[in-house]
Amino acid sequence: MSGALAGYDSYFQAELAKLQGDLVPARIAVDHGESYVAWTPAGPRKAIGRRLAARSEPTERPQVGDFVGGAYAPGADEFLIEHVLPRRTCLMRRAAGERNVPQVIAANLDVVGIVSAFGPGNGATQRRLINERRLVRYLEAVRQSGAEPLLIVNKYDLAEHPATVADALRSSFPDLPLVLSSTSTASGLEELSTWLRPGRTLGLIGMSGVGKSTLVNALLGRAAQRIGEVREDDARGRHTTSHRELFLTEHGALLMDMPGMRELAPWRPGEAHVAESSRPGTGRGRFKSRAR
Repeated sequence: MSGALAGYDSYFQAELAKLQGDLVPARIAVDHGESYVAWTPAGPRKAIGRRLAARSEPTERPQVGDFVGGAYAPGADEFLIEHVLPRRTCLMRRAAGERNVPQVIAANLDVVGIVSAFGPGNGATQRRLINERRLVRYLEAVRQSGAEPLLIVNKYDLAEHPATVADALRSSFPDLPLVLSSTSTASGLEELSTWLRPGRTLGLIGMSGVGKSTLVNALLGRAAQRIGEVREDDARGRHTTSHRELFLTEHGALLMDMPGMRELAPWRPGEAHVAESSRPGTGRGRFKSRAR
């Protein structure tokens, strides 16, 4: 079995065995909209799923991280997706718009790193990048997915009082592991690497500008993703990552980078849509450092 199919364990093997036909397993690594890149035992292949595209529910279509069953297209360097295997975990959010409908962010993540970042000093930039109420919403979505949550506060080298901020986060989220990281000084990378065990998939979510792509590059040991800068006046980062993508580490673990999300509204089945700005407990309130 190809190393790129790391994570294809007895659970997914049993699900594939329930299906009829001599199906080949593969994993969706990139979603291009009308086509995909799938990792197969024969290597990466352009993948298409015309039959699946006719399904009425978007959540049933292949997503990055999904394991699928299909076949190699005769006479073409393509993979034909026939079935999406049942997901072990599924990270979702409420799609934008008036209706309360789910949108799949990623499938089969074992751990989700919720990434925030220190900004220069302890002013508005930092309060924007480290926002407790936003973290609560991210955490709700991660726990709903079935994946294990991990808090990551990046750009440790920019903080004037990192220990104070870390203590405040540990007080607010006492049951969550917390890693302080800096790609500039390589701080925290060894600790993060302990979450990248063979066969496990770690996904990174957070706002643009918190350094997710930089962390991916550092953990992979190569420049796999483009990186951008953060404006100091409002802490807004550029969307250098435009799609979700899986990366295989040399040790057989997988990393998933995702585009920045300013807000992540958890999908709550049966709940009527409520504008994010009108929700109780949202709006101007932000996590504030206790440092002076």
